[in-house]
Amino acid sequence: LLVARAGLGTINHTFLSWYYMKSMGLEPIGIVMNGFEGKDVSERTNPLIIGELTGLKPLEIPKVEGLILPSEYRNLLAELVGF
Repeated sequence: LLVARAGLGTINHTFLSWYYMKSMGLEPIGIVMNGFEGKDVSERTNPLIIGELTGLKPLEIPKVEGLILPSEYRNLLAELVGF
């Protein structure tokens, strides 16, 4: 599972990390865009571009105050990793 930030610069960072994982024989099961708010054009377009480059549709997890992620996102993550 590859976790990436949602903002500007993440396409390069995420693609290079994904590519390195693949080159090491690892098969990423998914990509999580952490802290997604969709406030600027980079956040709104990054998931689509990363999906096109990697073949994986990123899961957009919003910025959360505190330590508890809402149950809908916990369930999506659990499903993604097979729990």
